[in-house]
Amino acid sequence: MRLLIVIGACALATMASAQVRGRPNISVPLPEGRMMLIGGGPAVTSFIGLDEVRRSGRRIEAVILTLHDPGLAVGDKLATQAANRVEIDCDRRTSTEIGASAYDAQGAELVSRPAGDPVPLGEGLYGAVAQSLCGGMAGRPGYIVQGRTAAAKTAKDYREAAKAAGPQS
Repeated sequence: MRLLIVIGACALATMASAQVRGRPNISVPLPEGRMMLIGGGPAVTSFIGLDEVRRSGRRIEAVILTLHDPGLAVGDKLATQAANRVEIDCDRRTSTEIGASAYDAQGAELVSRPAGDPVPLGEGLYGAVAQSLCGGMAGRPGYIVQGRTAAAKTAKDYREAAKAAGPQS
């Protein structure tokens, strides 16, 4: 779970850069509708936007909502939400971030970043997404909520439970 926190913090921190290798920044809207909890901890909680999932053979495109508390500084603003559009290649075991955006608590976009290159799936956030989606979600039915308000409440409950459990070694 600590890995998810580090990945989320690094993702938001690198969004502040302008364009990468001449690629345009790609804005990713915050997902609405049904969302499945992927995981989280005391500072970050992530969900798959189920209504945003698109399949083409063994390639899956999804939008990931990540909620941060406390938020992360983006210039003089505080980013508390991020939306990442990612393509998972289930056969090659790679993920490609198509775009990402960071938002404040009111949903105003603060910054976006361009598409990346394919990278091998690991045990982090996109590995958890692949584990859920490549198996058709049958192997890992998650906790599903309706809308970002319910996701924010779930994230708060999750953070409080993680804090109550204390430090994990």
